[in-house]
Amino acid sequence: MLNMEQMVTIEVLQKSQNTRPRKWIPVFCFIMLLITALGAGLQALYLIPDKAIARKFLDLLPQIGFVFKNGDVSYTITFEQFTGFCILPVALLLVNLINMIAAVKICKYRRAYWWLGWMLIAAFIVMVIYVAFMNLYYLVPFIQNLIHKMPERILNLMIKLFYYAATGYTVLYLLFLLLGIFYNVNYPSKYERIYDLRKKRIKAYTNIDERSAYKKRFYEDYRVGNWDNMLYELHSTEIENMGNEPLSPDAFECMVNYSNQSDAAINRAVYNSYASEGRYLECRRMFADLKDVGDNVNRGATVKVPGYRPVPYQQARPRQPQPLVVPQKPAPARPAQPPLRPASPRKAKGKNWGPDDI
Repeated sequence: MLNMEQMVTIEVLQKSQNTRPRKWIPVFCFIMLLITALGAGLQALYLIPDKAIARKFLDLLPQIGFVFKNGDVSYTITFEQFTGFCILPVALLLVNLINMIAAVKICKYRRAYWWLGWMLIAAFIVMVIYVAFMNLYYLVPFIQNLIHKMPERILNLMIKLFYYAATGYTVLYLLFLLLGIFYNVNYPSKYERIYDLRKKRIKAYTNIDERSAYKKRFYEDYRVGNWDNMLYELHSTEIENMGNEPLSPDAFECMVNYSNQSDAAINRAVYNSYASEGRYLECRRMFADLKDVGDNVNRGATVKVPGYRPVPYQQARPRQPQPLVVPQKPAPARPAQPPLRPASPRKAKGKNWGPDDI
């Protein structure tokens, strides 16, 4: 038995509109997944700089260095190091900033995604601070002097963990983007019946073009809020089934509401027809009759419906071959007989008149 939350009604469709499928989300997430994965892969090479696959790529970088002075002491940072702690991490921050904005928007559509959304926001803030620390440490000698007052063991640990953090937090974004690719099929369990009815409606169409047209109507009706049409099409496979099978509660309510709308359209057409002819007395009488019937039903009057007796199914008998009948030619019509000649009047004989002579 369906409860109110599982029933598909106009109220449920309105509540679920914010979670509706959106075509742009899987496309956006797929494109950003490729870009983010590429950046994370390049950053991950700095975790294994001694491996052959990493050295093959890192050796392609320009063999140049940047010289920095800290008082009388100068030190050089290679382009490889500069790319690892500055260029790639900053580029990943910019890419993940776009990902985070999209993630917040998606989480507003599906509140269940916030368990990962809050982690993305927190990780991004931490990495902004972390990247700023590393760049200031390497590029600003004054800041480097201050940082050197930190215990060396903690400082070395922070530097060692930087490459892991720059790659690791991006994995969270990759996970969310992967979740976004399946956004349109990973619908909330609370509204699972809507999509089950949609699947049944799609299977009811045998034509591919009809299925494609219904899918477009479903997305458009969901977007603009065309609830009456959307609700009827979801329940149409059950309503239009000309059988005596029981109706689900939500399909029954849909049928009753749709019937009420049809009756209202018919009554309005009759009222308009009477009014166009100036027959307002009939309008008042029709209203009084309908109101009287409605008031009686609201007061608990019993509605009697015609008795119903199901007609048993009878198997058709095989057709017996009939003898060939050759149509006969019609007989020629007889010529019309000329009209009879009227009898001549009788002449009177003698003085006595008979009754036939008058």
